[in-house]
Amino acid sequence: MSKRSKAALLSMIYLAALANVHATVYWLLCYTLTEPSLRAAIEEEIAQAFTNGIIDASYIVEKCLLLNSAFHGVFRLHITSNTVRYVEQPTKFGNKTLAAGNRLMIPLRQLNHSESILGTDHDQFNHEHFLKNKSLASHTAFRPFGWGYQPLSWQSLCKSASVELCGVLAVYVRYIPSHPERKLAATPSQRTRDFGFRSISAKAGNGS
Repeated sequence: MSKRSKAALLSMIYLAALANVHATVYWLLCYTLTEPSLRAAIEEEIAQAFTNGIIDASYIVEKCLLLNSAFHGVFRLHITSNTVRYVEQPTKFGNKTLAAGNRLMIPLRQLNHSESILGTDHDQFNHEHFLKNKSLASHTAFRPFGWGYQPLSWQSLCKSASVELCGVLAVYVRYIPSHPERKLAATPSQRTRDFGFRSISAKAGNGS
């Protein structure tokens, strides 16, 4: 394999591992920090992860079911992954036929909008989707990192790092709107457009 091919392969691995992570962390913070009831529930849930100034990261990942459900809910809506498949035989889709030998790029986000699986609010953020139905996280229609024969270690690392970071920030950070005179928008996604994050401050009494 040439150096160029190796670089291309490494770039694809890097993209697959990180492309969704930064966006997921951003949106999870947007939803959490601008939704008072969700934030309060998450703060209560993860309180036991903070003891004498020490953060129990494993507790956040393994025991904080609401935070993990919110993570999966955000991941479902905002993933950017695609998968590439080789067409082995002529395959018909509607009035189109894919010829054998071609490659097909498939965006995975559309898989996460099945009304039969998620209900009528499949196009909305619902932090309870994965809490009410824990099997959704392993459902065949939920492939945030693409299709593979088995989960990879970096996938678990990406999730753990994202959930831990957002859990910590939910406790230590306060959201300050850029334009406090504006009325709070109806949905968290609208709030991020209307307000933005002007600044953040550490929560008093919890240290830093």
